[in-house]
Amino acid sequence: MNETQGNAVLEYSLDRLSEGEFLINYDISKQEIPAEIEKQLSKALDERNSNNVELALMLGFKYEFSESVLSILHRLLECIWHSKHEDIIGLLQGFSLPLSVKPLCNAVELKEQLDYLNYDDYGSYYKKCFWALNSIGNDEAIDTIREFSNHQDTIISEQAKYRLSKLAIPKEKKSSFWRGLFK
Repeated sequence: MNETQGNAVLEYSLDRLSEGEFLINYDISKQEIPAEIEKQLSKALDERNSNNVELALMLGFKYEFSESVLSILHRLLECIWHSKHEDIIGLLQGFSLPLSVKPLCNAVELKEQLDYLNYDDYGSYYKKCFWALNSIGNDEAIDTIREFSNHQDTIISEQAKYRLSKLAIPKEKKSSFWRGLFK
């Protein structure tokens, strides 16, 4: 994304430009935006450009993300050179697709390498990962949360156990579910 385009995204995101002004300044039509978001996220990933990751996400939040960006989001979630992991986790929660289970599992393990999250001693990052897995809600996602409930890191295990406690489980299955969880 060039400087003019980046400034247009920033100004539009801050509501300092109308949509028409944004489209003129960015030199794009509204119909081209989904492809542009994908292009800019891919380019930011290839160039390891954290600023452009943020700008491309801003553009997507102003419009919307298509499923075509999922593989790029999954790859970005594995990178430690940017600081938009929580935004990406939120997007994956919104999509709620089973193909995001493994990247979300990896995101839990990646947190310790994300220096910008050193302040997070209470597990809010992990909560977001487990909410996203819960939103997916298939057996693999729930099993992943269950596995993290036995993690050696007590913050991770506590957050996973809490998320499991909030699952909608039929009453007759609840007691056997909990016995299986704490074996």
